[in-house]
Amino acid sequence: MYIANKLYESEEQYYQQLLAGDDEASPYSPTFSARNAIRKAVHGFIDADDLMMPNESGAESVWRHNDKHFRIELHATSELLGDENYLVLLAENLINNALFYSGKKRQKNPHARVAIRLVDDDDEHIRLSIYNRGPEIPDEMQDKIFQLGYSTKRARETSGSLREHTGKGLGLYFVNEIAKGYESSIRVENIRNREDAYVIRIELDSGEKLTEIIHTTLDENRLPRCRPSKNNPENEKTLASMEYRFTETITSIEITSQATQKTWPVESPSNDAPITFLDPQNPDHPCWCLEVTSLKTRQKLLFRPLDISGVQFTINIPSAKSRLDPDYHDMDDDELDDTEKLDEKFENVSQYLN
Repeated sequence: MYIANKLYESEEQYYQQLLAGDDEASPYSPTFSARNAIRKAVHGFIDADDLMMPNESGAESVWRHNDKHFRIELHATSELLGDENYLVLLAENLINNALFYSGKKRQKNPHARVAIRLVDDDDEHIRLSIYNRGPEIPDEMQDKIFQLGYSTKRARETSGSLREHTGKGLGLYFVNEIAKGYESSIRVENIRNREDAYVIRIELDSGEKLTEIIHTTLDENRLPRCRPSKNNPENEKTLASMEYRFTETITSIEITSQATQKTWPVESPSNDAPITFLDPQNPDHPCWCLEVTSLKTRQKLLFRPLDISGVQFTINIPSAKSRLDPDYHDMDDDELDDTEKLDEKFENVSQYLN
């Protein structure tokens, strides 16, 4: 309720500023930049030497950062009402949670990092999503993970999913309460590996053109594997990757996904450095990678499907402008009852912490 009350105070200040116009400066800003808040949240997790923090007033529309742990893309979005510190705290808790699971030995993948994305969802909301590799959260547990005192971090991982465990978890509880204060929604989504087929077209410097078809399938553990030709019943063997070697130089490569019917050209190979091309359709959790390396007398092309199984949290937050809508505050009786119960919940939190 405290955050919600502060939000309504900021809303009143926001209205007054709009009515006063630009000519009347105010020492207090009732709005803040969501992108700046998320940058502050990630700052504590990234080596300062590797982190560039451009001014929010700069012309840059997208801020990106990539390292061995993170893949971050923050777009300039609509402003939010209230105090940015609560959004910083919300993001820090989700990032901590993501790093815990993605850091497990069995979940490590050089191409599957913690992915953080901030965009305008529509004219009235911004969307923050945080993805990490890790075990699924079963449907029956997705409400429980936000309960006070419930934790999965000590749960044993069995068959790629979490077993129920009651601990002293507070992180996701506070994430949920902060989201409620911002009148936001949280969605938990299990990201799963999926089957597909890919057509790779290769042109050599002699002008010869080759076409390779690779089918990706899932093994008994739901991990992605390659099958060279699905139409060949004698070839039931699956592989972790597909490798092709050429005595001529590769001049161009294209890859097409059968599921989406989209084609992507791959950067022209160079004799000087290897190329790694990641699935551009799923930048937060790429489903495959294509690697080209030059050997002494030949070039090697490697296609590898990637294990992307994990969890993504998505928070939709109303923008400051959305609250100008006269219908925004219309609530039915159930919503009013829920609002009145928030005070009681915070009293329970205080007793729990004491």
